[in-house]
Amino acid sequence: EGQPKEQIYYHRSIQDIFNLCFRAGFVIDGFYEECFKTNKEIPMVMIVRLKKVKRDTLQ
Repeated sequence: EGQPKEQIYYHRSIQDIFNLCFRAGFVIDGFYEECFKTNKEIPMVMIVRLKKVKRDTLQ
């Protein structure tokens, strides 16, 4: 009865979060994700490093 497996759900998509950062003048300059041994399909840890840049340096 019910859902056989827990479903992971997030209020905002990663795309939405990153787009907010990009519009505020940030770029991604580092990215790391880690899966745990018990669940190799879905990374449970994601680390993103953002750097604020001047708009004229993006061209």
